Amino acid sequence: MSDGDPRVVFFAYGPVGREVVQFALDHDPGRVAAVVALPGDAPVAALLARPSLSARAVEFDPGRPDVAAGKIRALQPDVAILAWWPHILKGELLDLGQRLMLNLHPSLLPHGRGKDPNFWAIVESRPFGVTIHHVDAGIDAGDIAFQREIPHGWEDTGKTLYDKATAAIVDLFRESYPRILAFDVPRIAQDHAVGTFHTRRELDPRSLIELDSPCTPREVLNLLRARTFEPFPGCRFVDGDTTYEARVSITKVRRG
Repeated sequence: MSDGDPRVVFFAYGPVGREVVQFALDHDPGRVAAVVALPGDAPVAALLARPSLSARAVEFDPGRPDVAAGKIRALQPDVAILAWWPHILKGELLDLGQRLMLNLHPSLLPHGRGKDPNFWAIVESRPFGVTIHHVDAGIDAGDIAFQREIPHGWEDTGKTLYDKATAAIVDLFRESYPRILAFDVPRIAQDHAVGTFHTRRELDPRSLIELDSPCTPREVLNLLRARTFEPFPGCRFVDGDTTYEARVSITKVRRG
């Protein structure tokens, strides 16, 4: 851990990771100690190709996380930020010598822990939003630092909620980053009793429509729009020996 201004390590992935790191560089490039990236991640790779950043790149091999952990720990980081990072950090990666570790998550915690929160917010009629939370050994279970709610309605789909979340999490980070550097970060405990948690393996079974099962039109429409996210698969149903795929588009035509 440094004695002066905080040194920040970013675990960055995809367009969101790229935008978060770019903002941090624009804000104060000297605070960015390293950027941890996955092989083949084109958006972050393009950023790290700059001569000024190449020396701060740490490649993360999911099969050998100890290698990246050693490199990061040698930098004596004060803050670690997971910017859309797709892997769960375990063991020594949770203890890199940092004073603060935060994760950017696309749900309004405690609702939507785990995978596919945009889908489950619609299917379960739950609040939706984005959250920056403290990282602990649980999955999206740490105390809430900052968050922003995203209202959603009938015209939303799984894709529109995802797109809204990617924009909102970058805005929330920009707003919160000066406080993070000052270690002025709230800790609000999650109430997991009122929240939700889902794994990726739940998505496809829940997306299957049983043609003869009792359900309301609301439930069917919610399921269809939750899984409307091209180019990914939509909902499926089976009639006889044929499987079909279905999506939906809902447009408001008048109010009242």
